[in-house]
Amino acid sequence: MEGYRNFCNKIWNAVKFSRMHFGEQYTPSDASGLTPTTLGERWILSRLAAAVKACHTGFVEFQFSSITTAIYNFWLYELCDVYLVGGGCLRRSGAPEFD
Repeated sequence: MEGYRNFCNKIWNAVKFSRMHFGEQYTPSDASGLTPTTLGERWILSRLAAAVKACHTGFVEFQFSSITTAIYNFWLYELCDVYLVGGGCLRRSGAPEFD
């Protein structure tokens, strides 16, 4: 039970951080024309692609636990712990310590 509470807390903090970073009125643009420019962007997109592939395989094979595990692991360990907390998303902002 505590693990799920921690996971929900991580979701809350990631959304709060994103709203602070991008602003309250942020509206995402069409992602089809975006090209990742930093190592952090390329890395997180590769991890997202791996999670999508794992989910697709799980749906095809009716392995629903592997789907939820792929989503959980991507969100918690890759997006939040490495990309957000590790500073990968801040590299986009041009912060000198990350250039």
